[in-house]
Amino acid sequence: MQSNRPLTDGPRVESEREPHFILTLPRETRITLGILALLVITGLFAWFVWPTPYTYSDDGGNSYRTNRFTGQMQSHIGDRWMSN
Repeated sequence: MQSNRPLTDGPRVESEREPHFILTLPRETRITLGILALLVITGLFAWFVWPTPYTYSDDGGNSYRTNRFTGQMQSHIGDRWMSN
């Protein structure tokens, strides 16, 4: 026969840990902080990870790069990029 006793001895005690400080802030503040965090993460991604503003192409030994924003094309001559 099985007993209906709890597996632990003594009274059941709720956790005495306080909630994380973020959860104690008002809802509007938490939403604002979330949006700000997304903007910071997006900005850091754009700054460090986003590809170079140039597209590179090779035409039988001649290297070219084109600026994605201005459309200006440059040729690689020696150790420099020269505008066409």
